[in-house]
Amino acid sequence: QDEVIGTIDLRTRRVEPAGRSFHRVWEKPRLSRSERKKAHKGGSETPESSAESTSEEPSSRSGWSAKRKAKKPVGEQLKLNKVLEGLNLYDILKVSPTATQDQIKKSYRRLVLEHHPDKKKGSAEEEEEKLIFLRIQEAFEVLSDERRRKQYDSSLPFDETIPTELEEGEDFYEVFGPVFDSNARWSNRRPVPRLGDDSTDLNKV
Repeated sequence: QDEVIGTIDLRTRRVEPAGRSFHRVWEKPRLSRSERKKAHKGGSETPESSAESTSEEPSSRSGWSAKRKAKKPVGEQLKLNKVLEGLNLYDILKVSPTATQDQIKKSYRRLVLEHHPDKKKGSAEEEEEKLIFLRIQEAFEVLSDERRRKQYDSSLPFDETIPTELEEGEDFYEVFGPVFDSNARWSNRRPVPRLGDDSTDLNKV
């Protein structure tokens, strides 16, 4: 009768050929061995210089990681051009805060044609038109980007109070309509449905 005195683990490890972890565990050692063989044959690199290059690699990698993190800071605040200071971007583009991207683009194109500096070239209004045109461009850059638009919306004054009851004689739609509209800016659905009134078609409710 045969006696089993040991076992062999035949399990294989699946490795995806991608990512920094794969390069660090599998590719980097292989490249290092290959480079050492070439250096040994050609005599162009000494073990000391090889060790120095290896020791320098972590610092370069950490520097790369630092640069990469610097490009994507956490909690980055929206910075607006100075020409927009004190102005409402929605007012500049003449759209409502609940406007869709399509509505913003249409208004932007219309305003660009209307206020293009070339139309006032050589006139006393040329510099003023240039400023208006620049504001239109800057406002569109923000509102046409959903992420930046949400950042901008978050920076605007906002009344979070919601009426809990109606006073005698008050109309429900007149009281809650503005509240509904102001909160619509946070909706991911565009256009945002309106609250309507007592004459709104039931099919639209």
